[in-house]
Amino acid sequence: MTHASDPVLTAGRIEQLKQYMAEHILSPSGACVCRRLSSCRESALGGRRSASRPEAAFAAGQLSHVGHHYNLVLDGVPARTLVIAMETGRTRGALHSSSVTPR
Repeated sequence: MTHASDPVLTAGRIEQLKQYMAEHILSPSGACVCRRLSSCRESALGGRRSASRPEAAFAAGQLSHVGHHYNLVLDGVPARTLVIAMETGRTRGALHSSSVTPR
């Protein structure tokens, strides 16, 4: 199996994500501007359509992370890994892009 990554292409993707997040999710001031905020909160905490979950916490505007080698090719086929977490265990105030540590 051969594999390769394109960090330059990935850098462009990361910049596009930053711009999207600033315009549609968290404004530069830190305000959540997502138009799906209320339905997302209901999904996490329960509400009109589901049972209430008082033990759950909701943190709006969670940041996405794209690693430096996101643009991978395995045997000539583009490959992606996607991890989706519903809960981080941290409050919104503790999350910001500078807290992301590369591994």
